[in-house]
Amino acid sequence: TEQLVPVMEVMALDPLCVEFECPVTAENQFRLGGALRVRPAALGYEARLAEITHVSLKATPASHTFLVRATLGNADYSWRSGLKVHIEPAQAPDAAPPRGK
Repeated sequence: TEQLVPVMEVMALDPLCVEFECPVTAENQFRLGGALRVRPAALGYEARLAEITHVSLKATPASHTFLVRATLGNADYSWRSGLKVHIEPAQAPDAAPPRGK
């Protein structure tokens, strides 16, 4: 091994963490403690709800984004770590559907 090169990586699959860079213009859609809908880009997966557990207070000046982390249950280990996912804010059950849908 080389100095400062990781020998192993530890990961947890339940709960599974999802991290993404959120545009500053969309910050009101992703609040700490809120929910979001997560669905892997690969076909055959159902969407799941995740809870937002971290919202960074530091934005990246070049991209005008900040880090958001959410966790979701994965007790059956059916979702792998590292999957590409689609993310959208979870709509409140009593909220009106978007226009045109």
